[in-house]
Amino acid sequence: MNTSSKIFMNTGLAIYPLLIVLLGIPDGLFGKKEPFIGRDRFNRQISEGIIDKGDTVSVTYYAFHPFQFDTTKMAINKIAGRLTKQEIDIFENFSEVYKFADTGPQEELYVVQGSQIDSIFYDGLFGFKKIVIPSDANKKFSYHYEKGRKEGEWTEWYDNETVKKVYHYSKDLLEGSYAIHDSATGQKVIEKMYKKDKLNGIWKEWYLDNTLKLEYAYKDDNLHGVSVDYDSTGKKDSEKKFKNGLKHGEWNFYNDDVELVHVEIYEDDLKNGLWYTKDLVTRDIHYEEYRDDKFIVRYTEHYYPNYQLKEKYAYKDSLPHGKWIGYYKDGETKHVKRFEDGKKQGKWQFFTKNGDVHTFELYENDKRNSEWYKKGEGKDIYYQFWDMDSLVSEYADLHYPNGQLIEKISYKEGLKNGKFTGYYQNGAKKYLKRYEDDEPEGKWQYYTMAGKTNAEEIYEGGKRNEEWFRIEENGDTYYQYWDLDSLISEYADLHYPNGQLIEKISYKKGLKDGKFTGYYENGEVKYKKRYSEDLPDGKWDYYTAAGKKNEEQIYVEGKRNEEWYRKDENGDTYYQYWDLDSLVSEYADLHYSNGQLIEKISYKKGLKDGKFTGYYPSGKVEYVKRYEEDKPMGKWKFVREDGTTKKIEVYETGKKNEEWITYEKNGDVYYQFWDMDSLVSEYADLHYPNGQLIEKISYKNGQKNGKFTGYYENGQKKHIR
Repeated sequence: MNTSSKIFMNTGLAIYPLLIVLLGIPDGLFGKKEPFIGRDRFNRQISEGIIDKGDTVSVTYYAFHPFQFDTTKMAINKIAGRLTKQEIDIFENFSEVYKFADTGPQEELYVVQGSQIDSIFYDGLFGFKKIVIPSDANKKFSYHYEKGRKEGEWTEWYDNETVKKVYHYSKDLLEGSYAIHDSATGQKVIEKMYKKDKLNGIWKEWYLDNTLKLEYAYKDDNLHGVSVDYDSTGKKDSEKKFKNGLKHGEWNFYNDDVELVHVEIYEDDLKNGLWYTKDLVTRDIHYEEYRDDKFIVRYTEHYYPNYQLKEKYAYKDSLPHGKWIGYYKDGETKHVKRFEDGKKQGKWQFFTKNGDVHTFELYENDKRNSEWYKKGEGKDIYYQFWDMDSLVSEYADLHYPNGQLIEKISYKEGLKNGKFTGYYQNGAKKYLKRYEDDEPEGKWQYYTMAGKTNAEEIYEGGKRNEEWFRIEENGDTYYQYWDLDSLISEYADLHYPNGQLIEKISYKKGLKDGKFTGYYENGEVKYKKRYSEDLPDGKWDYYTAAGKKNEEQIYVEGKRNEEWYRKDENGDTYYQYWDLDSLVSEYADLHYSNGQLIEKISYKKGLKDGKFTGYYPSGKVEYVKRYEEDKPMGKWKFVREDGTTKKIEVYETGKKNEEWITYEKNGDVYYQFWDMDSLVSEYADLHYPNGQLIEKISYKNGQKNGKFTGYYENGQKKHIR
């Protein structure tokens, strides 16, 4: 119920004295559209209007303020029969009583000086509840009717004759301005606008100094549009938006300097969107985010003394939640962090003042996870890879002082994966490596600064495999051959200080295979060897620095075989004969210091075979021997340097046989007779010191046979047998 209606209900009974007056008007007064004025018995105008053929066309009623007495006490005293003199005077001289039948408690109506009607409610105990004693003081209100309906301007006054309210009706409905004034100053303090009895338009209020206090927009009795509040100085205090009576849109609140300090956002009376509050002392801005009236997150923005945003915090249920952003004094982003329910979550990025990311972190449920990196001095970048707070690996992109990248790396989930390229300070490629799941894989190549390959490695499943090599600055090349991390062999192409290759090698799958050639420092061939699947094979030749062959070896599938020989510097030749790594024999062509051959030998397949001739240093023959398949054979003859026979031996198939003769210098001759290695007999031709034969003997097949003649030292026969 609006205020005007309440006022009228409280004062409406004032029409009863008017009705009494109207009832007393003679019939002849009801002409066509005649004006009339109603007065009470004290001749105060209490109404005015127009009557048409006895019907009141329009009328305005006036009422007056009551005396200011304790009416309840007066009523009690009246019932109790103890009214004061003043109270008796009021009741006797200024009161009229009208009684109305009612289904409820009886109600007695009193008119005091004809200006106000109020009631006593009878309750059977005291006979009343309340009594109001009217007054003939100042005018209280002025109401206007047209054909029984409220119409036009209605005015109410305070008891000091100051206008209290001015409002308007059209066809019984409030229409247009509705103004309320201050009792002391008469200043308008409220003005509302109505259309068809509903608030429509701007509701305004003023402070007593006529400073605007508020402006609220209404539509069909509901707040609608922008509502503004002002402080006592007229500065905007808040600005709120409504839609059909519901909070809708942005609500702005300002400080004394009309700086925006608080913002709320609503949608259909529900909190929605980003709210914030500025702390002008700390310069912090506190934010709250809502969705459909539900709190989502709270965060804070901190500011530098220059009012530049320093950091923006976000909270939910007093826990860090959402994005936290830090800023430099110049406004550039310093860092971005994320939280969920108090836990670090997602990407954390830290920026340089130029806007470049210098540190990157990743979290999952408050635990460090995945790849992190931090940029160091220059262009260096340091990496860490985490698996739920467990450090998996650390690595880095490092640079030389001139900014050149030292190594371009490739990681996946903290593991080396892909190509790694190293560089020299001048930018030339230093090496190229590959990894799969943190394991070395494939061919690794290393380069000189001039771009030449100087090393190579091969990996398979993280294991060293196949041939590796490394070339030194002097040209030496060192090799290793691996079989899945098992070292098969090591070898090298080495060089003399003058750069001449020491040995040209040939390997296949880590095994010696093919021709190996050694060289002297002067470039002459030193040896030629051959291998097959890491085994010596075929003929090996060795040479002197002058290019002459001085040694020969023969291998069959890694085994020494057939005749080997080696010549030394004095011309001696040493032989070995091998049968598939089994040494058959060793022999030599030796020489005296003067170079004369000591013995001319004859071997066949490591076995002595043929004639063997020995020589004295003078070159004269010392002996002649014969062998067949390493066995002594035939007559062997030994000769003194003067050409005389020294000894004769006879062999047959390696066995001593027949007569052996030894010739002494004194002429003695010793005999042995052998029968296939069995000694049959021994005998001798002996001589006296003077050379005279002692006994002339006769043997046949080792047996005495024939005449034996003995001699004295003087040559005379001693005996004949």
